[in-house]
Amino acid sequence: MDQYATPRKHKRTPYNEHVLINDSIEVLCNNISEGGLFVHLNKALLPGSTVSVTFPQNDFKVEAMVQAVPSGGGLGVRFTSLSPAELAMIRGIIEQAEAAQSQRQTKPTVLIVEDSKNVREIHRLELVAQGFEAIEAARSEEALRILDTQRPVAVLLNRNMEKEDGFKVLESLKQSGRLAGIPVVVLTSTFDSDDKAKLREAGASAVLPKLTTTPGKLVSVIKKLVKG
Repeated sequence: MDQYATPRKHKRTPYNEHVLINDSIEVLCNNISEGGLFVHLNKALLPGSTVSVTFPQNDFKVEAMVQAVPSGGGLGVRFTSLSPAELAMIRGIIEQAEAAQSQRQTKPTVLIVEDSKNVREIHRLELVAQGFEAIEAARSEEALRILDTQRPVAVLLNRNMEKEDGFKVLESLKQSGRLAGIPVVVLTSTFDSDDKAKLREAGASAVLPKLTTTPGKLVSVIKKLVKG
């Protein structure tokens, strides 16, 4: 076992929020525990190095140590030397995450896979306004890690992300026996007949033009797919 990798001593709670590493790198979390965080990060950090972790929603910062970095863009960080007050804050954040998880379990949840933060927020607001919960992923690796532990009623997928092809998420979903039945709505900027046919053959439930599909129209399509 790597010297910086430690066994799981604490219960991990899904935590789909952004934090700042070293006051400058914004990353999306996958889960949180009293011991640390698992985040999605595209930059390599040296295992064993000390970083700061800021929770913008709570105006709170702690120190952490980088653990072994697994493949796929993920990063484990372990909280170090938490004071009683800091531990109480972490526990409060975990309680908030557990409450959010409980709420998601009572409402249908849609996973948004989109590299633009502004676009994700537009879709999230419309989904919430129409009775859904939304979880977000900025990269395919983030989406697949979320799908390891959560099963949304539908996935909203950007086909043409800046640095990668959303087709990877679609293929992975449809090749998974546990997830293959989840409807996937694909938004694509290259809305030609060949690409649409390729996406349909790969298992997309609906393929819509990204530039002309309104958030309201998008959610209405998701509703129809979810109701079957």
